[in-house]
Amino acid sequence: MGVTVTFDSERDSMFLSRYARSKLKAMALGLPSDCEINIDIRGSSDQVKTVSCRVIGGNQRFRYHQRVDVCSQHAVDAAIQAIGNYLQSPLQSSDAS
Repeated sequence: MGVTVTFDSERDSMFLSRYARSKLKAMALGLPSDCEINIDIRGSSDQVKTVSCRVIGGNQRFRYHQRVDVCSQHAVDAAIQAIGNYLQSPLQSSDAS
């Protein structure tokens, strides 16, 4: 089935450019097929928001928060960090419960 990329709201989904979406899907190729990447963008200001990215797969959950100016590239950067944390985890290759 493959890795899924989900958003906490339709507004979060619209925030990412088409380029940013395709980059997220390309990065996800290195993840196990049962993983989910969840993007959540919060903030009341028009200029500063918090991007939260979770990578969920198997018994692991990694979250990365980044305060950003409004830019879809920063959402991708947060996802890169979360995916990197997931892939570098020693639990990634073990049967930890």
